[in-house]
Amino acid sequence: MEILGYAVLGLMLASWFQPLQWFKDDILKLHSIPYIGYAFYCVKCVTFWTTLIITHDLLFAFATSYIAFCLSHIVDRINNYYM
Repeated sequence: MEILGYAVLGLMLASWFQPLQWFKDDILKLHSIPYIGYAFYCVKCVTFWTTLIITHDLLFAFATSYIAFCLSHIVDRINNYYM
């Protein structure tokens, strides 16, 4: 259950949490760091680094990242079905 909580946290930080969106947009507009802004929108990257920072467990972070990736695809499919 803990792994699912971290996966949802990473998914929320990557796409749903609105107070961080302006910050991520500003980082994306910086031309001196071209690819770091995209990592803030990647569910796998955000979940991996968030879990790694919180738990300090590499295998747990890999597994959580994969589950967040699967959850992201499930949410996208549900959104596409109802749109």
